[in-house]
Amino acid sequence: MILTQGAVREEDVTFSATGHNHSGGADGENVPEAGVVFSAAGHTHVGGAQGNTLGIDALKVDEQSAENAALVTVTALGVPIVSLPSITVAVGDRVLVYASLLATKGATAGNDSIWVSQSAGTAVGTFLHNYSILKHIESVLANGDLAIVLAGVFKITGAGTLTLRLDGDSAGSDSSVAAGNADIHALVLRGTG
Repeated sequence: MILTQGAVREEDVTFSATGHNHSGGADGENVPEAGVVFSAAGHTHVGGAQGNTLGIDALKVDEQSAENAALVTVTALGVPIVSLPSITVAVGDRVLVYASLLATKGATAGNDSIWVSQSAGTAVGTFLHNYSILKHIESVLANGDLAIVLAGVFKITGAGTLTLRLDGDSAGSDSSVAAGNADIHALVLRGTG
């Protein structure tokens, strides 16, 4: 399905799913037992029980990813690990964020923390309704490995530019993140305000 910018009139939209049919004025379509039909202004998408769905590209505004290009030594003072390029967002947008890290602890055990936060830009938003960071803390054994995945949604409440970054700190002894062992991804979905 290809969606184009512009208004879609209510009478041009039909949505049907397994025995239920809603039409905003146009004649509805019969739906196969395990099917879903969505049509807008002449474009139709049919999906069944096998997982066919409306493509996310219809909602996507931007997508960015980055990984650390060199060894990063994570200290007790906290350091940037990897940062995304700046993206432009609007009020109501949702930024789906995914970050992962594999680090090796030094000779002294201690807590390692990693977090994703806004490091630059004029946009305003929050994770999980009212948090400025998405964070994980874990106790790591001496010479042990830390493998973490963070995922969350950053809701945009003020339009502008946005730079998200993965940071970390390491108590006890430093932790090392080899080149390519930390990454961050963002998928911006257009909101409605």
